[in-house]
Amino acid sequence: MVLPASEPDEQRVPVSTAIAARTLGCTDETVKRRIRVGDLEGGRRPNGHWYVYKDQLASDEEKQLQQEIAELRVQLSELRQPAQTTDDIHRQLAAAQTELAEVRRREQDLQSANRELRRTNQVQQAALSDMQEALDEYLEGGELALRSAHKFQSAGKKLSRINASLNEHLALSRIPDTPAELDDEI
Repeated sequence: MVLPASEPDEQRVPVSTAIAARTLGCTDETVKRRIRVGDLEGGRRPNGHWYVYKDQLASDEEKQLQQEIAELRVQLSELRQPAQTTDDIHRQLAAAQTELAEVRRREQDLQSANRELRRTNQVQQAALSDMQEALDEYLEGGELALRSAHKFQSAGKKLSRINASLNEHLALSRIPDTPAELDDEI
């Protein structure tokens, strides 16, 4: 990849790739390759000379120190900004208290709705239990009615057979009560 020519950032200190190579313990070409792939920040000047920013060559301790200095500068700039006024803090506190009261009200509403749901659930559970019990009794009654109907049917068939048999016997054993009735049959 060919790196476009550019002048170094004026805010940072550039050094040659030869110095960077000695500091890092590698070749000049390795430093250029690391710049091309983005491992080191630097570039190529319009005159063709390569450079690396000196802060890229710092030891881990120096980098840590630079990071801490940057953080301290941020903290310092924050400290230089005017602090919130007491009125601002009171307004924020009042807004937070209002929001807290609203959250507590919603929490109470939710707890109330939850209690109502539990009561409804208990009623529904009791109704389901009663319904299951009634259904069991209904099935048991149906089974009893079915058995009774079979018994009635069986008894009816027996009575019908007995009646037919009795009618046969009565027809065969019809004995006249008087002699005159005997003459009538002859």
